[in-house]
Amino acid sequence: MTHLLRPLRSKVSAHLPPVMTLREILDGIIIAYTSFCLEGDRKAPGNNAFISGWHLSDHCEIWLEALTRTGQELRLNVLPSPPAVLAPSCSPRRKWFLVTTGKLNCRQKKQLASGATWSLRWRLSHYKR
Repeated sequence: MTHLLRPLRSKVSAHLPPVMTLREILDGIIIAYTSFCLEGDRKAPGNNAFISGWHLSDHCEIWLEALTRTGQELRLNVLPSPPAVLAPSCSPRRKWFLVTTGKLNCRQKKQLASGATWSLRWRLSHYKR
């Protein structure tokens, strides 16, 4: 991901209609392939988990991160759009992966810490633009 797909996506990020269309096509291919890989993981034994973006402007990063986690004995469910507020108490036995960019502000750290009091397992994945 880091050496191929992310650089390729950044190359097709100009604000020109044909280039924007090409990036959307590429994102669709990434999402379709990731879904295919995740479906294979669901058939194998593993732990159930959610993966979601959190304060993220590029939603395809969720799918790229999910793709990097395929084949690791995880059955990931992708939340395609970031939740406004984290509410992991609805499924406390699942591990959560949160994909974000940059450093967390005080409010975000506080919200994440409140999740820790529910004995949830979080893992933040930061990526560089």
